[in-house]
Amino acid sequence: MEIVKHVLCTKVLAPPPEMPEPDCSPLPVMETTDEFGTWSTSFWRPSKEEIEALAKGGLIALQIKAQDDMHPVVGLAVLENPTVANDSPGSFEQFATRLDTD
Repeated sequence: MEIVKHVLCTKVLAPPPEMPEPDCSPLPVMETTDEFGTWSTSFWRPSKEEIEALAKGGLIALQIKAQDDMHPVVGLAVLENPTVANDSPGSFEQFATRLDTD
C-alpha cells in the first residue's frame, strides 16, 4: 500500500523512536476532533497487484502496536472521494458513512 498525502492531511506523525525510518515512515494524517477525542486519519492507495488480490478474495491486514491489554480504537474504510465536510471538524466515521452502501 502507498501512503497518500491527501489535501485533507493537516499534519505528519513522526515514527516512534524505537522504529526509525525505513522500518516506519512519517505518516501524513488528517486530524479531527469529536466528542470522543482527537482522531488521526491516514489515506492509503493499494497497488494494482493488491487490488487484484482483493478482487480474488484477499484480505486487508491491519497491524497495530497495542498498549497494555487494551485494544486501541481503530477504523478502516474505503473512501471513493474524501472531501472536507461542511460540519468539520468531524470524525473518521463522518467521512466513512458518506459512502453509498447500496
